[in-house]
Amino acid sequence: MSDELLAVLDPNPLLFLVEDAGAEVAGDFFRTYLQMLPLRTAKIARALQAEDQEVALDAVLSLQSTSRMVGALRLAALCAELEAQMRDGTVRCWTAEVRLVEQELLILEYAGTRASRSAAIH
Repeated sequence: MSDELLAVLDPNPLLFLVEDAGAEVAGDFFRTYLQMLPLRTAKIARALQAEDQEVALDAVLSLQSTSRMVGALRLAALCAELEAQMRDGTVRCWTAEVRLVEQELLILEYAGTRASRSAAIH
């Protein structure tokens, strides 16, 4: 499925979490996800720059899982793509970083947050 067809944030996964765990838990999880998003994308970028395959793959898998749980489908799909590229050795560091940051900013804008990336980068 193309990125254009995937939602930036699909509400259904969070609605399922609300049903399973309650609104407070789902809200806390989503807020934590948004707070951690710049840190997670920065960790992936640093690991890719350092060519640390193990750390990069761990961070991508973690971001992929949590992104699916909050309905960040485009970012989850990008993480799956990066995972495959890392496993077959075709990931391009700069391209991956740009795409991650683009999706991060879309999610933060869509969610109405203005989290600072400066703390994540330094």
